[in-house]
Amino acid sequence: MGKTEIQVEVVCATATRQQIWQVKVPQGATIADAIATTNIRDEYPELDLDAMPVGIFSRVRSFDTPVNPGDRIEIYRPLPEHPNRSRTRRLK
Repeated sequence: MGKTEIQVEVVCATATRQQIWQVKVPQGATIADAIATTNIRDEYPELDLDAMPVGIFSRVRSFDTPVNPGDRIEIYRPLPEHPNRSRTRRLK
């Protein structure tokens, strides 16, 4: 008997677009496994996915973190400017 599959969401966004994948992975799969089931490397060839932070529901996690049913896996892109600096600049 095979492993039970669970459904998770993988999200990636740039400044101009966002992509959401609904994927099924075997129970016990990791963040890396879930990302690998998407076509993200084709959709975003400019991103160095292995160097980008990832998380689940806004909490940074490692690629080997197991996922649970309904998790939203997020791939975080670098910000062009630190939010505190941009707020300070706008207030001047």
